[in-house]
Amino acid sequence: MTYACIRIAYLALALSFYLLGYWHESMGNSYDALLFHNYPNAITVIICSALMGAAYSEHRNTNVVGVTIGLIIYEVMQLWIPARTFDWLDIMASIVGMVLYLTAFQLVFKRLVRRKVRCKQSNTAT
Repeated sequence: MTYACIRIAYLALALSFYLLGYWHESMGNSYDALLFHNYPNAITVIICSALMGAAYSEHRNTNVVGVTIGLIIYEVMQLWIPARTFDWLDIMASIVGMVLYLTAFQLVFKRLVRRKVRCKQSNTAT
């Protein structure tokens, strides 16, 4: 039961940021804030990391760092892909996405994991 709650929480996080991507697309080019055009890189880190958390039913920092490194490598590869454009701000947005995800984990998901451990301990004590 508790694993299902954790998976649902990870999937809800992924879905919410996926829907924020649609909001971002609807704004078009009319909004020109710092990192606004690089927002998809940040949400990609969050969505992929949350989906990995749902698949494994646990948090792994290596998953988040791996997704971020993969996006950074892809961004650097764009130097040699003619139809693509390298952008340092895309790399920064990926790092910001990693920090946001890790912060969300510390604030929200860590409480769920603690609650799961407490439930397990109370179930084994009875």
